[in-house]
Amino acid sequence: MEGLLFIWLSWIAIIIIVFFLQPKVPMVIVYHLLIIICLSSYQIPYVFEDVTWSSVYITLITIFYIGKEAFKTKINIVCISFIMALCKATYDIFSAVEPLWFMLLPSWFSGVILFYLSLLMMDSNRHRMQSLVMGMVISECFIYFAFTKSGLSYSLFNLIWLDHLAFVCMLLSVWSSIQFISKYFSDSTKQIHKKEV
Repeated sequence: MEGLLFIWLSWIAIIIIVFFLQPKVPMVIVYHLLIIICLSSYQIPYVFEDVTWSSVYITLITIFYIGKEAFKTKINIVCISFIMALCKATYDIFSAVEPLWFMLLPSWFSGVILFYLSLLMMDSNRHRMQSLVMGMVISECFIYFAFTKSGLSYSLFNLIWLDHLAFVCMLLSVWSSIQFISKYFSDSTKQIHKKEV
């Protein structure tokens, strides 16, 4: 959708955080989202392709937050990011080379696979988000090098990539909200049972 899904989901996330989740979710996320939205309209000329400034900012911010983790967690996130990158890169390359096999699957199906992998391999939602974003950045580089090695043109870090990234982050946000709601109801039922006893 050329960046429209990314813009819509970003503004929806900003509204939800500011008006409903402000004490629980830090406002730094809103600032990051606003900067990413502003930078998405600017591009860096790179050889024959244009790279969006927002992808550079997303990469630097993700590296910054991964760097603040413990050493063992950093290694874990980096290894899982490479696993996710290989998964997404092979999926996208197979769908480009053999489109008949992937004709019935929608374009966002690779995001569902990445989300499922993050649920299997990580425990914390923060670490899942970091590994998902870093995995998508690395996979984009893998796909670009595979296409250019074959003599094909590929648009690196374009607005469609931002749409896929926003979709994967939306899936993780929905999952974390489901976890929060289920934890809230389980805690409330435990308190009711304690009062009855």
